Amino acid sequence: MLLKKGAVALSLLFLSQGLMAAQQGEGTLTLAERTLEFSNATPAVGANLTTDPARSCVEGALPCDQYALGVALPDDLTDYFPAAQVKIYMDATGPTGQDDIDLYLLDADGNQLQSSGNFQSPEFISFLADGGSKNFIVEVQLYIALGATYNLNISLDLGEANPEFTELEVSEWLADNGASFSRSDELLASCQAPGVTVLTDAEGDGGLTLVPYPGTDLLQADIYQTTDADGAPEIVITLKVDDLSSPLPQSVYFVSFQTYYGDVRGVRMEVDSEGTASFWSYLVGEDSDGDREGHFVESAKPARAASHYTADGLITWHVSPDDLVLLLPGDTLSGFNAGATSFVGVEGAGISFNNDAMPDGLARQGEFEYLAAEDCMASSRSRVIGAEALSGRGGALGWFLVMLGMLQLARRR
Repeated sequence: MLLKKGAVALSLLFLSQGLMAAQQGEGTLTLAERTLEFSNATPAVGANLTTDPARSCVEGALPCDQYALGVALPDDLTDYFPAAQVKIYMDATGPTGQDDIDLYLLDADGNQLQSSGNFQSPEFISFLADGGSKNFIVEVQLYIALGATYNLNISLDLGEANPEFTELEVSEWLADNGASFSRSDELLASCQAPGVTVLTDAEGDGGLTLVPYPGTDLLQADIYQTTDADGAPEIVITLKVDDLSSPLPQSVYFVSFQTYYGDVRGVRMEVDSEGTASFWSYLVGEDSDGDREGHFVESAKPARAASHYTADGLITWHVSPDDLVLLLPGDTLSGFNAGATSFVGVEGAGISFNNDAMPDGLARQGEFEYLAAEDCMASSRSRVIGAEALSGRGGALGWFLVMLGMLQLARRR
């Protein structure tokens, strides 16, 4: 049973505050490198139950890990992206399901700025990313760790650009400051296939027990938003599997994620004993440890009729944004994972197999932001016309190509 936080005071508080845990990693967020990922090299074991506000971390006694985080951004960042944020997300999984690992943000001198101390993961911290260069310490405290593996995802979320600037001005500012992408490219990835890649996995690590079997190896998951044939908004999620030319009977493929509003949702393809597939969106249910890793269903709703799979291993779900609790622009889905499972036997008497998990161990990662319809339309128009032509850098040739494209579109109507 987990101890309630705040109820334990240790006699170890006399230990020196200066003997901090060793640094485990480092990285710097910039416009060019907007995501950093860290994880513990070996499963974490230990207990740090101190209630000291300074959270004494003494290696070998009060265990914690520390990561040196630098944030180096243009001084005028908030002029262009006033809502830019640094987001720190941590999830942990362990063999007992009882691990409790907390997250702290410290300044460069070790003073606590923020904390996230849920009874169990995930943990999340965010703060506004103003311009300039700053250094922080991201601290992972092993409140109760019983063999857990944790993953840290630290990202720079620019948010919406200042509407006082045109999209072209924003793109040029990004390019001038070393960004390897334009804002329109970033938006476009969310608005057309193949979409934003949220998960990848090594090839050849799936299979029933240790025997490779076609259709049990997960490779990649992507997500994007679009509209259906009637113009209604929809979310498309794809899961790439090694082979589905002959789907394994009594098998399930799922992608699950955490919603902006706190619950865990997902999409799944279920293959019955006859090999017939059905497609669902669902509210993820708890397992015997109280976790919501994606295997179990609390409630489900059929996905849209366009959902399907192909023999080469691509599963595609079409679902309403509302079914994934994407209610407003700016709502996010985060902490993705995916799994492939199968069942051998009859109901009440059989064996379940976890054929593959993505990422390994069903740790969660990745994020997708739901955009306003006009943002998707604007980014598409920008790509069709071409920012270079609009800026005048393409000269008369650029305008000629634009006009030629418009004439070709008119002839096809």
